[in-house]
Amino acid sequence: MNKHNSSTLGILDCTFRDGGYYTNWTFPKELVDDYLSAMAVLPIDVIELGFAGKGPSAGKFANVDNVLARELRFSSNTKIAVMLDAKDYLDLDEGLEAKLDRDLGRKHGDGIDIIRIAVNYRATHMCGCLIQVLLDRGYRVFLNPMQIDVADPRELRDCLEFIKKNKGLEAVYVADSLGSMRPDRVKDLVENFADELDVDIGYHAHDNSGLAITNALCAADSGSSWLDCTVAGMGRGAGNASTEQLLRVAAAPRYSKLAEDKLQQLVVEHFNPLKEKYGWGDNLFYQLGAANGLHPTFVQEVLSDQSLSDVQAFNWVKKIPINSNGFCRTILATAKEHALTGEVSMGAKLEEVA
Repeated sequence: MNKHNSSTLGILDCTFRDGGYYTNWTFPKELVDDYLSAMAVLPIDVIELGFAGKGPSAGKFANVDNVLARELRFSSNTKIAVMLDAKDYLDLDEGLEAKLDRDLGRKHGDGIDIIRIAVNYRATHMCGCLIQVLLDRGYRVFLNPMQIDVADPRELRDCLEFIKKNKGLEAVYVADSLGSMRPDRVKDLVENFADELDVDIGYHAHDNSGLAITNALCAADSGSSWLDCTVAGMGRGAGNASTEQLLRVAAAPRYSKLAEDKLQQLVVEHFNPLKEKYGWGDNLFYQLGAANGLHPTFVQEVLSDQSLSDVQAFNWVKKIPINSNGFCRTILATAKEHALTGEVSMGAKLEEVA
């Protein structure tokens, strides 16, 4: 097992993967070139180029294979990762290996190094075959059980027991998928994972509550070996712990002034304009969503409707049922109708579409 050196934190930048939720995983060539140039001098251990296998409706960085990874590789010291969405690989009619052949292509030494599997914690137990096939093909495998914060004690125990049985996993992440974790909860989960598992522990923060950096540092203090970040915090919903903030406090000994200047230039030239266009970042709407246990895409969709006033957007978010932690367009549309017209009760509408 190729575990991370625990004497230093591993930093994984997933800008193109998490940021792609705003751009449909498409980025201008100049931005890509400048991003890779910055990554080459930054103390980043892994860059996650995007998803694999999302199909033609999504852009280039949702369909990263070994060919693209080789084209974009800039250093042998910085490893390249892609994420697989487990639901795309479970219960396949065509066969798991055939889909992986199509989505990833042939494994090459200078292609993809790490596969991260994103799976709802309730379906973790279904990933055994996928994990083993990827290990057999020579990939380092990280597992990201999403929404683990809402698991009850029995579900958490079952998840950990499954992970223990899957030898070869290199890292398992605590992912704050809903952006609702507080530092005490981060500490509890990371320490629990670290105590129970003989693998590296990672932490993936979302900034819905304005606590991404605080939570990431808490995770590091509690035993995490890996922390995720994105440039300018670009990511689904409110976004993530920002690379520029995290490196300054978590990788200071490796972070030169030259590297910091290059990253700041990247933010100013490319990512600040994107942030102005798409509007990710901590705000009242995402705070409300996190407090109510909402999947962040609900709030992201509400805020993308430029025809609404802030009051209308606020009323819309308030009408989405509490603990809607799986995104559903029917629920979103029904909540909007109820918020803007007040004529139909939420319960009645949901009965209609059930």
